[in-house]
Amino acid sequence: MKQKKAHGEGLFQELEQRVFRPLFDVDFQAEIQDIAQGDNQISFTKTELNEHDREQLARYIASRSRDRGKEGDFSDESSWYAVDRLVYNIGETNLDIFSYLPDGYKILFCPNSKVYNGAVDYENRIICVTSDISSLGSIATILHEVGHVKDNERLKKLDVTELTKGGDWEENRAAEQMRKEREASLYALRKMWKELRKNEQTKKDILLYLKNMAYYSHCITGLQNISTARAMAHHNPYDPELDMQEELERQRYDAWEKFKQSDEYAAWKSMKEFTQLDEFEEYGAWCQWVEETGKVDDPEFLGKYFGFEQ
Repeated sequence: MKQKKAHGEGLFQELEQRVFRPLFDVDFQAEIQDIAQGDNQISFTKTELNEHDREQLARYIASRSRDRGKEGDFSDESSWYAVDRLVYNIGETNLDIFSYLPDGYKILFCPNSKVYNGAVDYENRIICVTSDISSLGSIATILHEVGHVKDNERLKKLDVTELTKGGDWEENRAAEQMRKEREASLYALRKMWKELRKNEQTKKDILLYLKNMAYYSHCITGLQNISTARAMAHHNPYDPELDMQEELERQRYDAWEKFKQSDEYAAWKSMKEFTQLDEFEEYGAWCQWVEETGKVDDPEFLGKYFGFEQ
């Protein structure tokens, strides 16, 4: 059993080395950075860590005591930085991180750390990331935490504290934790998917990293509890790749319904290969046409029918 666990840990260390390989050569001492390397770009502005920020940071570091003492840990508060502007261009994907967040948020990060994790302080509007901000893994971690903020905002609008039902208080609490992690990972995947789908190994790495960070790190004790297993019978199991496939299928079908109401539908239907199709055959043929013609990578088409940001 110990040998199997060590083997698994070794494989995950290799995964972390791949996903946290820096995309950029960043000078974290500089106040403003705007770096382009290959097809990728990062731009950020640092901001001051005030006394209140440092108090919250100290509490966060103390709460992660089990990770302290490891190589390149994050216990030294002086090794942390803060940004209030952070923009990535990864291939064709633009990620303006603070445009997704409510006003007043800061992201705190520790570029010297070799411990990879993240957390949100909703009350003080702080996201802490125990890594640098220059790799696909750190982008996924940041977006995962942004996903938690988005989910928390939705709960506040609905005036509820949880969405999971079907069990007693303890069952629902554990199931709700799993739901929150699932939703946060899906948010990160939606934002990164256009680039991830271009490389199968990178896609698998990020999927596995998010599953490990969210599922095993936060929810494994819940899954070991039989009452949680009963509660989760009311909810989908956590599988980010399957979840993402379901999400994409819903998006495609919604886009198809919009397309059918547009003038472009008549032009599409008049094409030779589609004119004889029965109604039940059209959706599958349209999905294939979207892929084959490159519409899936056309910002105007995506914005018009899929509602994606251009």
